[in-house]
Amino acid sequence: MASRLPHFWEGREILYAELLEGQEYIDYLKRSIYLFLSLIEMKIDSIDGKRINIVDMLTINCPCAETGLENKTEIIQKIADFLA
Repeated sequence: MASRLPHFWEGREILYAELLEGQEYIDYLKRSIYLFLSLIEMKIDSIDGKRINIVDMLTINCPCAETGLENKTEIIQKIADFLA
């Protein structure tokens, strides 16, 4: 079933941005990037046993969407450390 779902680049956060222009496009793009980074952080954290609830992943309000932009540096660092 999961293999039949669309790729992330076919999702709302990617496609909807293309309907916007100017500052609205920039603001939406920033929120979408942060959402993706937060999701990747959650996936990295799940390696240590904090698995992401599939029901949460399939709902409109993904838990990572609730987070603010204040910890973006830590998230980016965590992802960079993971990829190293």
